[in-house]
Amino acid sequence: MSEVMWEQTMEQLKEQLPVNEELKRKLHASLLRKRRQGRIWRGALAGITAAALLLGSFVIKPWEREAHVLAASLHIASQFTLSQQLGKENSVAVAEFGDVRYYAVEEEGIYAQYNNGLELLVPGGAEAVAVSPDGGKLAYTRGGNVYVYDLKQNQNHLLLKSEGAGKYLSPVWSPSGERIAVVKLADDKREAGIGQGEEEKSDVLNQPETAGKSAVGDIMEVEVKDGKAHLFSVGSSPSYVSGQRTLVFEREGAIMSINLKTKEERKLAEGSYPSVSPDGNYVAFVVTRGNPAMEELWIADIDFQTRKRLIENQLADAWDRNTGEIIEGKQQARFTLEQPVWSGNSSSMLVYKTFHTNDEYKKLVRLEVTDQEPTPEDIVAGSIEALIYRDEEYAHSFFSYDPGYLKGTSPRQIGYSIIDSGEKEGVRYVDAETYLSYSDPYMAIQKTRYFLSEGEMGYRIDDMLDLSYTELSVWDDGIYRSIEGVREEEPLLKTSDLPQADGWSNAGVDSLNYRESDKTLWLTLKREKEGQSALSLISYDFTKQQWTEWSSYENARSHMLLVDDDGGHVSMDLTLYEKAHFNDGEEADSRTEVVVYDVLKRQDTLLSKGIEGIPPDDVNTRFWKNGVLVYYAEAGGRDVFLSYNACGCPKSP
Repeated sequence: MSEVMWEQTMEQLKEQLPVNEELKRKLHASLLRKRRQGRIWRGALAGITAAALLLGSFVIKPWEREAHVLAASLHIASQFTLSQQLGKENSVAVAEFGDVRYYAVEEEGIYAQYNNGLELLVPGGAEAVAVSPDGGKLAYTRGGNVYVYDLKQNQNHLLLKSEGAGKYLSPVWSPSGERIAVVKLADDKREAGIGQGEEEKSDVLNQPETAGKSAVGDIMEVEVKDGKAHLFSVGSSPSYVSGQRTLVFEREGAIMSINLKTKEERKLAEGSYPSVSPDGNYVAFVVTRGNPAMEELWIADIDFQTRKRLIENQLADAWDRNTGEIIEGKQQARFTLEQPVWSGNSSSMLVYKTFHTNDEYKKLVRLEVTDQEPTPEDIVAGSIEALIYRDEEYAHSFFSYDPGYLKGTSPRQIGYSIIDSGEKEGVRYVDAETYLSYSDPYMAIQKTRYFLSEGEMGYRIDDMLDLSYTELSVWDDGIYRSIEGVREEEPLLKTSDLPQADGWSNAGVDSLNYRESDKTLWLTLKREKEGQSALSLISYDFTKQQWTEWSSYENARSHMLLVDDDGGHVSMDLTLYEKAHFNDGEEADSRTEVVVYDVLKRQDTLLSKGIEGIPPDDVNTRFWKNGVLVYYAEAGGRDVFLSYNACGCPKSP
């Protein structure tokens, strides 16, 4: 019997066999419950999984896969916006393999970002980029042509040349790396879609139509070795399935699959921008729902047995695209979504979010997915980290209600600690300290109790209670503590208590940071002597009542001072001047720098010296976590988040 006849026979069989939906539901619920209970009774669980898959096979044709965690059991472990400032995201496509991320920038080319820098890898412009399964090659489009760049040989060659007004877009590698699927357009419809003309947009909402945004055309498959191309179907956003000759794609708002051997097509679900994980287990895709239409990111098993929403959208004030003003009484989606793409590890993905307010800007977001359900402590930590990264929109996703304005800019969040958790009168709570600071010598410790409950999306914050707010600031005669806005009468330390250096006069405190865990106050102290200027890093141990001088920097000013979790490393955002006589804040003859001081080794590290590729225009810190400093640099027309592993700790999974 041929494969086609076999599939037809099975389809007829499925229609005749009854399905016990109640039994299916109970088996699936049992499976998820056992996962949350620590994956006990693995033998019985395997039997339940097999039974559930067997029942599901009569609803959706199964693809034989290795056992994996069901999509419905996955959660977001972390979400990270890759731009520090609004409007700084200049890429139009992205790909990631290992520790390297590749950005396609239309007028410039392909950039490669590493942990220690950014370089322009392939100059000349690019509209799309994809990395091969082994990480050794890039496929990209420029001017509608398809190119392959060999990363090991540093060689670039034209694979497929566009003809006339036609263009090739959306390249994606086959699992073997021997073929590349592309979309061929008859004319330039990229990002316009079908029926998206201006005459169709009678509404003045500053938000595009949500259907048909991706490039629609002929789906072609190209042999990498000789450039021979074959037409397979019509649609957009092609994505291969590992382990079989199958392609998933979008057509007219539906997720489709095609068997590349038999050419049989099947509709899998409603949605757009399908992206199959490299291991072939999952599909990430965008779902549009509601009125006004809202786009959300979902993940499903490759056979769509289960699915789960990963990014939830919300309604926000509607904006008039013509006047740039809010439309009273109208609402629109907070954002739209484009181009989810998996990293090579099949556990993380990237997606573009576009916000349409009085201006239009986009963010590139990176998500880590896990089968471990986030605990209440994880939810609280995630909400604070989102604010540290200045992503208020993501911070709101941890709440079951609208908490209002959260983001701090002056002072801003610089760190946190989870100090207690438990349950009281049947309500889960987590106590956390958030640390805030800014360029002036100031620090605040905000202690908050978060109340949480568990719902469809896991634990969410239902309410917050302020427990205490303590501030440290510098006044003329000393360093004072304020509690709940009331400054204490006596200073913690008098200005006259600050240590003196031979021949130098103290000229004031630049930055400070206090660690309650070891009762230590860290300071950067300005000093002057006969036309010279210096900035000294010092600390005071309140338990020992002892000052320590650590290091000194000529012609410098600091505007942020951070200390890592165990107090072993201190980072400083410095402005270094070429001359001793300068005005604070002047830009001429100066540069910004991040210095990390190793307390045990008593040595400095200038982070800019470790940045490779494009020299950064600006370098600033974000925060310390588990011995790793997250900082960012402005390079290549974008913000680039980098990391410095001060402790040599193993990289987190």
